[in-house]
Amino acid sequence: ILQVYLRGSIYQAAVSEIYNCDISGAELVPRFAILDPMLEQLAVAITTALREGTAEDGLYIDTIAQMMAVHLARLHSSRSRPGRMPLVQTISGWRMRRVIEYIEENLDGDLSLQAMAAEVDISPIYLARAFKAAIGQSPHRYVLARRVERAKELLRNTEMPVVDVALSAGFSSQSHLSYWFQRYVGVSPAAYRQRRSG
Repeated sequence: ILQVYLRGSIYQAAVSEIYNCDISGAELVPRFAILDPMLEQLAVAITTALREGTAEDGLYIDTIAQMMAVHLARLHSSRSRPGRMPLVQTISGWRMRRVIEYIEENLDGDLSLQAMAAEVDISPIYLARAFKAAIGQSPHRYVLARRVERAKELLRNTEMPVVDVALSAGFSSQSHLSYWFQRYVGVSPAAYRQRRSG
């Protein structure tokens, strides 16, 4: 059994985005012993992140929390209705540029959907959907790819220990860097450095 707690503000943002009302207009309906494959998969993603040590990535956990909140609001609230989410409106060019700049300026820090959205005065849920529509990948995947690229650059151009490369590229630990580096590049950071210098 896995219990997941969502901050009320995350659910409120989802309700506001979908139904344009406050939380009292879309309260969660108590349900017991239901099967919900989507919530199950999101819970599996959380347990996998905890097991593999990648749960330290706040943006990844934020993304899962946002997805859970939207799913709960759409299917398990007093306002639930079948149908699609509202069509994603495109994000304006200046907002997109500012979000990308913000990511680059804070790549080595703890990035969150809330902080990125606040930077351009839109909701985190709207940002996540509009970002994916504009870039073709979620903010989390984009940030991971940029962090891996930064790590590759540091491994090529410096003699920094891999643990320092990890922290400078925005990963929470060397193992966090190694996990994602292996997935994106196909080799460990140390092997990548060795290939480049050899």
